[in-house]
Amino acid sequence: MKSRKINTQNIIKQYESGVSNYSKSTYDIGLWESEKTVLLNYFKKSDRILDIGCGTGRTSFGLYQLGYINLSCFDITPGMIEAAKCIAETKGVDINFSVDDVTQMSFENESFDAAFFSFNGLMSIPQSTNRATALNQINRILKPNSYFIFTTHDRHAELDFLAYWQEEKRRWAAGKQDQRLYEFGDRLAMSKNENTEIYIHIPSVDEVTLAIQKAGFTLVETFYRSEQFDESDQVKAFSGECRFWVLRKA
Repeated sequence: MKSRKINTQNIIKQYESGVSNYSKSTYDIGLWESEKTVLLNYFKKSDRILDIGCGTGRTSFGLYQLGYINLSCFDITPGMIEAAKCIAETKGVDINFSVDDVTQMSFENESFDAAFFSFNGLMSIPQSTNRATALNQINRILKPNSYFIFTTHDRHAELDFLAYWQEEKRRWAAGKQDQRLYEFGDRLAMSKNENTEIYIHIPSVDEVTLAIQKAGFTLVETFYRSEQFDESDQVKAFSGECRFWVLRKA
């Protein structure tokens, strides 16, 4: 029987399974020190900010606590948004949470001053063409000279996986890769936070750089988190390493 390709419904299902753990991280972890520093460097308190792939609100409530109160926050997973709304009610915080899809957002052109897509969320979108669409959509809803910040894994910086990617390259060359995947860099693995298999694309720096240029963004800054920040053991256990990308809309 031919394997079915990973699709949006698979992604929603995998994140529905993690609502409980993401809710816990919203209460127990909040913004990472790296996130907090980068956001304070580039976002103004008066900005209208879009928190993309907000999950249960870990970053959303963190932004609000820093004084960023003009927030719109969405996730593709209904269970995540239900949980975020419950947490907002418990905290007595008025934040706009909704269900939406970054590849076909319902927001008007140039309606935001800044956007943030945390926790490697962009790379949870299957297929490079869909990730390109997401970047184009984000560019569309941002005002000129606005900042967009996101994170990804880095295929060449994660030394523990170099042997894995060498072997994976051989599998793709021989046509023996997992048929549920679309392109080299795609990975299905057990989540460190939930007992379920999750999809993620692990890109190279060159791959991301080309994608952001095609979408009309200018690269302002990129760095591997551990090069500049020593996060708490709790954050490291929850998130693993990542690369930050700071872009500006031309």
